[in-house]
Amino acid sequence: AAPISFDDLDQMAVAEARRLFASKLKAMGSTEVPDSTTSGLLGELGLLTPRGELTTAAQILFTHLPPGQVGIRHLLRNVPGGEPKVAEISTPLVLAFGEIQHRIAAAVQQEVARVALNGGQEVAVPAFPQSAVDEVVSNALVHRDWNMVAPIVIEQSPRILTVRSPGPLPFGVSGDRLLTTQSVPRNPRLMAAMRMMGLAEESSRGFDRMWVSMLQTGRDVPEVDASSIAVEVTISAGVPDTQF
Repeated sequence: AAPISFDDLDQMAVAEARRLFASKLKAMGSTEVPDSTTSGLLGELGLLTPRGELTTAAQILFTHLPPGQVGIRHLLRNVPGGEPKVAEISTPLVLAFGEIQHRIAAAVQQEVARVALNGGQEVAVPAFPQSAVDEVVSNALVHRDWNMVAPIVIEQSPRILTVRSPGPLPFGVSGDRLLTTQSVPRNPRLMAAMRMMGLAEESSRGFDRMWVSMLQTGRDVPEVDASSIAVEVTISAGVPDTQF
């Protein structure tokens, strides 16, 4: 593919990156603010080559996919096995991340059980823990194989959320050692930039946080089905163990 220039960057995506980066800096207690220029911002995010050219990670984060190519396909079923409502997202990754999170959250059943706390207060238990949803989505976006044109496919029904990400597990990770293996991201610059914007966690894997989030809310652990062409993660609302 021909190298991209700064003119190819989506300005809404750049503005969103600046907002996210500023928010992350503030949350970390820093008084710094992101550079006001596009080149300065991308330099701070580690998305330029030593010669000041745009990296592949910059292209993924800030440019639209080619016509006809879909980045994320969201299939929403109101009943299991029903005809899905399909949404396709081809915006730059910085924007696509927020859009798919919003679509999933808008359709999540916010109460599948209630827990009585000391003092008589009751708390609603949503179908899926928010942290588990965030983690399964960010994990797919960060670790997918961007050399493959297939989209990330997210299938959502009231009690099941399945995320299928193109490409095998990251190098060095096997399906039976997901919680103990430090993974090596396919694109370290992409991972680092997403961490700086708060779109991916600082630590390594993501799988461990999914497990903890599900177990903390009395659920079964996620199911992972990994092959040479895709990794599929399913989280289930199940019947939350409210006593737990």
